[in-house]
Amino acid sequence: MKKILLSLGTLAIVGAVVAGATGAFYGDTETSTGNTFTAGAIELKVDSVSHYNGMVCTEDGGWQPSGNTDAFGVPVGFPTQGSDCNGTWTETNLKDGVQKFFNFTDLKPGDHGEDTISLHVYDNDAWGRFVIFPTRDADNTCTTPEIQAEEALDKTCESPDGDGEMDDNLLFTGWLDQGAIPGFQNTDADGNPVYANENDSTGENDLQLVDPTEGDNIYQNYEGPKFWNSETIGNLTNDLSGVLSAEYERSCTDTSIGTGNPNGSDNYGFCQGLAQDGRMVGSTTYYFGLAWDLPLDTGNEVQSDEYTANLIFQVEQLRNNPTPFED
Repeated sequence: MKKILLSLGTLAIVGAVVAGATGAFYGDTETSTGNTFTAGAIELKVDSVSHYNGMVCTEDGGWQPSGNTDAFGVPVGFPTQGSDCNGTWTETNLKDGVQKFFNFTDLKPGDHGEDTISLHVYDNDAWGRFVIFPTRDADNTCTTPEIQAEEALDKTCESPDGDGEMDDNLLFTGWLDQGAIPGFQNTDADGNPVYANENDSTGENDLQLVDPTEGDNIYQNYEGPKFWNSETIGNLTNDLSGVLSAEYERSCTDTSIGTGNPNGSDNYGFCQGLAQDGRMVGSTTYYFGLAWDLPLDTGNEVQSDEYTANLIFQVEQLRNNPTPFED
């Protein structure tokens, strides 16, 4: 009888061990670490090269000849070689009163010039626009010839703040300075020059840009229609998307020569930076030529007049923004 009871006790102990094992819960844990929301960035930088009456503004030497010289190699006309200028700078963020595309204080009929402006939007595609915001349009002082000229136009010269006539006579012409290949191929995503013969044995001095006339300060017919053509400053458009989308339709949809990518990104090949909707493609360098001219037949009504304006370049995000610049 004692042996039977002992056996039962043993069985009871084993049963308790088995019951304890089935009490554990099955489970698994998966963890995703480092979840982050970071706002994207859009940054616009601008550079400029300024020309005036056959001279080019250099950052370290003032006005220098740009190829327009007389038979003795002397620069033709005004400004004086080596005199100060401030219309040329490398890629930068513009600062109030520091970088000025145009700063000419002694204009005469027949004077002319040009600025090649390049725009760089980094990190994301964006909408762009160019705003000219006048801050002063005045007679300044009234010389006798100016008074007589304005009277002949049924106007009155009033010093210093009378309505000036410079804005009615100074003409502007604008174009995409894109060279022979539609779009922009001369710089890579980091803004470095891209050369057609960089890997050959010709040597550094013989390197030639992929598209040599891109950003060369000169209008060529193959660059497309001018978006401003001898317009007075009061009539200038400010919509860059309209300019870029029109050029896409003109240059990037002809299957006989090739087609562009509708979003404007083509690995810096054919039609890089020209998109169907007119966006500015991130990390593309856009060159715009902006020429000005005070015609030789301009009358005395502009003597001493002053026109001052802010040139404003704006970008807004592309994504989720079908109606930019409306606020």
